[in-house]
Amino acid sequence: MLKRTVILLLVVIGVMGAISGSYAYITDCVGGNGKHDMVGIAPATVHYKTWYEEAYYTQCQTFKCDNCGELFVCTGRPHTEPTASPILFYWYEGELDLQSAGGVYVFETDQAPHYTEDTTLPGFTFRD
Repeated sequence: MLKRTVILLLVVIGVMGAISGSYAYITDCVGGNGKHDMVGIAPATVHYKTWYEEAYYTQCQTFKCDNCGELFVCTGRPHTEPTASPILFYWYEGELDLQSAGGVYVFETDQAPHYTEDTTLPGFTFRD
């Protein structure tokens, strides 16, 4: 009975983790007083695939921290001036596997995207 309860608890924790986002933790920028200075570097496509679902996110933007090199990909345009648009769906570098870095970056991932309608995230600034 105890073994069944522990297994069920692990399944519930795993499902709740998948629903609430991923387990990624992004550290403070080591070169920018703790804040990532994200510069838009290239368009991107993200291929999200798990055993139960698959999606392509096209028209994404790749950002690179000007201080530490951390990558960030999102479907929004938080760097456009004078009126930034929301970040929308996004991934951190640790959640992505870079497949190609030509004119358009191509990433693969099995991590569900995060989502926000904000134009910034704590610890990040975005610019061209």
